[in-house]
Amino acid sequence: MPSTGNATPIFKCSRKPHCGDLYEHPTTNFRIVKVTIPPNGSVIGKTTDQLGFSENCRIISIFHSGVLLFPPKSFIFKGGDKVMLSGSEETVERIVEKLRKVEIT
Repeated sequence: MPSTGNATPIFKCSRKPHCGDLYEHPTTNFRIVKVTIPPNGSVIGKTTDQLGFSENCRIISIFHSGVLLFPPKSFIFKGGDKVMLSGSEETVERIVEKLRKVEIT
């Protein structure tokens, strides 16, 4: 098995529901996570461009209605979308919180 250096592959759920850590590299402060948009999520109906992603975080892909997509900036979120993110730990955490936020009605 090839060495991953200081990288730590993670295949367990994080402490937050609907969010799973897939990979972490503590030395460089890099993470890859998967987060599921809740059915009543506040990002539903918004585009990726409207979320204001920084240079330190990118959407890798989205599982949308059972289809793997590499979304354009005009992609519109739906409840149940599974979003793969990569970037710096702090920025990923901030975007995860935004993606998981629910609308209280």
